[in-house]
Amino acid sequence: MISYIKGTLTAVGESEVIVEAGSFGIEIKTSRAVIDRLPAPGKELILYTHFKLSEDAVALYGFDREADLRLFRALIAVSGIGPKGALAVLSALEPEALKLAVLSGDAKAIAKAPGVGIRTAERIILELKNKEVVQELTTGGVAAAPSENRAMADAMDALVQLGYSVSEAARAVRAIPGAEDKDSETLLREALRQF
Repeated sequence: MISYIKGTLTAVGESEVIVEAGSFGIEIKTSRAVIDRLPAPGKELILYTHFKLSEDAVALYGFDREADLRLFRALIAVSGIGPKGALAVLSALEPEALKLAVLSGDAKAIAKAPGVGIRTAERIILELKNKEVVQELTTGGVAAAPSENRAMADAMDALVQLGYSVSEAARAVRAIPGAEDKDSETLLREALRQF
């Protein structure tokens, strides 16, 4: 119904933002990860949205990247996960980390989200594992974000072969300053120092 909202960011809350579009101030619920990436209030932005109408509420959920919106929609399609639970998962895990956790079967990483237990995390893995939205960032054995190169993927693969979970490997390699400019051996050494 409402594909996106383009306007001026006027206020930022814990789990929602207010965007002025035209003469309206529109409240849009979003994840903590999106809030952390937003520009300062007063700047223009676009949020891709999902409209939810229920018996007791009308809500708009928004994301700064279309891929995040597709992942949100995939999460709310999982039985037992509503919009609030999906936002909790996307607030606890960046979308790429969630995809890595699903692909590697890392239920513990998903269960770190508030209100999500191991059984729910396992259901998320089971229902999302073969979905295109989860598969789209996969390169080789490890899912890579668009900014990552082959050396980073090789270092992540090596860490996984050493026994670390895919999400732990991705976090360690991505935390290395200037990682995209280093070779895989250097990345592996620096990542191992973090453990």
